[in-house]
Amino acid sequence: MAEEKPTKPAKQKRDWTTEGELPYERIPAFKAAYDCYKECQYRFRNVPIDAKPIAREIKEKLMRIMVCVAHARLNMHVLKSLQEAVDLAIEVQITIRVLVETSAITKKDFANITKYSENLVRQMVGWSNSEEQKAKTGSIQEPDKNNIDNKQNINENKDSNNTKHSNAQTQLSLFA
Repeated sequence: MAEEKPTKPAKQKRDWTTEGELPYERIPAFKAAYDCYKECQYRFRNVPIDAKPIAREIKEKLMRIMVCVAHARLNMHVLKSLQEAVDLAIEVQITIRVLVETSAITKKDFANITKYSENLVRQMVGWSNSEEQKAKTGSIQEPDKNNIDNKQNINENKDSNNTKHSNAQTQLSLFA
């Protein structure tokens, strides 16, 4: 008789839709960059082999934009990070245009990617202008002390372990 091998249970995929919003959806610029990346990933699957390095470069630039947005969100050199992200977003648009002109992607793919890349540029320019305006008027991105005090007062009512964990999360969370 043949012994039956125990089978491993199938891995369960995490269902994000039941858990609520994805963290990136709370930051419009990050969402725009991520959506553009996903669209490029989908549309570049059939590019010719000689255009693959260009497609890879576009995806790398989109990843760099997401990193710049994360740095700006954490208030680390906000204007510098946003300016770099705007420059990269414009480079992405130009490079995508080159791909369609060399017939590496179809005009339909170009139109679909362009919707996302234009949204990305709009988000980045808008955020950059907003931050420049804040810098000119003198309202620098320092945290609101009253808001922090209110959060701490609320957290004092909780268990001390939960409070320490909660404060650490609010201070370190990229998407808070």
